[in-house]
Amino acid sequence: MPLQAGHPSYEFSRFMQDCDSSTLPASAMTPDSNPAVSTPAASDEPTPAFGWSRYAERINGRFAMVGFVALLLLELVTGQTFFSWLGLG
Repeated sequence: MPLQAGHPSYEFSRFMQDCDSSTLPASAMTPDSNPAVSTPAASDEPTPAFGWSRYAERINGRFAMVGFVALLLLELVTGQTFFSWLGLG
């Protein structure tokens, strides 16, 4: 079924056709024309940073997974639950 006028995908494709790079001004083609949009670094490897950064969240998630697996192994080896280790069970 072909896209009809008024459909979001149709409108987007028309917009993209209208925004051909040959019709854009030269100032729009420079990388510094929009400082709010950051360009990715040369490497895809994240750099360490404090606060709510992608790197910090990735490391936090990895440590959480390691801790969860360690807890499961501890329960498997000892036969006691985590809450019994805390004195709650």
